[in-house]
Amino acid sequence: MSEKFLKTGDVAKYFGVSLRTIKNWRQNGKLIPVSSNEQGHYLYSYSQLEEYKRLNPNIKDLSDKDEKNISPQKTKSNIKIITVDNSSDKKFGNILQGKPTNALTSSSGKNVTPNLLDNAEIFSNDVQIIIDQFSQVKLNVQTYKVFDACILKLTKNFPHGKNITDEALLRHKKVTISTNEYMEITGLKDRKQAYGQLKDAMNTLYRISFSWDEDNYTNRKKTIIHKEIRLAESMQSMSVIDLFNNIFERSSVTLNLSMDMARFFAHSYIMPYPYDLLTINSHKNPHSYFIGRRLALHYNMNISKKNYNRISVENLIKALPDLPKYEDVIQSSGKGVTQQIIQPFERDLIALTDIYKILKDWHYCNALGEPLTDEQVFKYNYFTWIEWYIEFEFNDYPDQTERILKSKLKKEK
Repeated sequence: MSEKFLKTGDVAKYFGVSLRTIKNWRQNGKLIPVSSNEQGHYLYSYSQLEEYKRLNPNIKDLSDKDEKNISPQKTKSNIKIITVDNSSDKKFGNILQGKPTNALTSSSGKNVTPNLLDNAEIFSNDVQIIIDQFSQVKLNVQTYKVFDACILKLTKNFPHGKNITDEALLRHKKVTISTNEYMEITGLKDRKQAYGQLKDAMNTLYRISFSWDEDNYTNRKKTIIHKEIRLAESMQSMSVIDLFNNIFERSSVTLNLSMDMARFFAHSYIMPYPYDLLTINSHKNPHSYFIGRRLALHYNMNISKKNYNRISVENLIKALPDLPKYEDVIQSSGKGVTQQIIQPFERDLIALTDIYKILKDWHYCNALGEPLTDEQVFKYNYFTWIEWYIEFEFNDYPDQTERILKSKLKKEK
């Protein structure tokens, strides 16, 4: 396979151990497959095998006799491995997310001026995003789609919950995306274009750091914790195999999270993510990705509330970094507010239903879901428009009954 994946039998030969040994490693969470093929065979990447061998220099001393006496470790009740079925008939997958990553995926590199050292700062949703060598990066929808694709795959087997050890995180904080995988999930047909997007995104992601304040609650007492986290390890920390794939073979790219970012994800939130966001054509619909991701976040955060599928226009357009601002439009001599703001917004919202099939429906309404009156429709302007609400529904959203019940029981205690 061009992705350089190995099946279980080949992995056993690589390490010089038995199939039973590899099975025990998998069941104990020591060596987790990165994927599986259509026949159900577990697949491992060369890079993860090399890393495992580096961390376990005496690996060949393991014998079948020793391994037969090892039973799978029981997972603690407050630790869970997230598993997701990414088959083509599924519309949603799970993705780890939090304040810094949500800020990143709703930011724009346009109109940003770097300092004399070519470093730039972007403020998005109360998060400071610091980017090294800004002139060499591409902060755009393609970068965010690659990032989402990486975190979707990472989430499948990522340790999540309390008491997660750094050793466990070290085994799971690296994710490799092949060009073939990326082409399949995005619908791209041009291999050169697909690899170009992967390469440009990695060049950007490895230069990003976050700084923000986060609320922390201990015994219902609120404190503010300041966090500074680098998204990924330095490029120099990548293995020879990862570098070979990234630079020479062009078959895959690898995102190696920093330990701080891995620790953050171990305690972050999990959101159902519509896979079709990755198929959006950002040239034809530059705002559709941002709209869809913000709606998914809102829906997930408010799933047990009455307004779970309603969001104000004012709040929604704040998530669209490249939509012109009202102040800028009225100061320009070009097209008016309707042509530059309202129509592009509606066009790309409609695309989520008609083209990408992410939404089943959407319509304007008032705060409590009441229909707009005729007077509102015929006498609206920009300032009344942003006070309207969008009521929406996703196609094939995962059943959340159990989660809603748990939320209600928690509130009743």
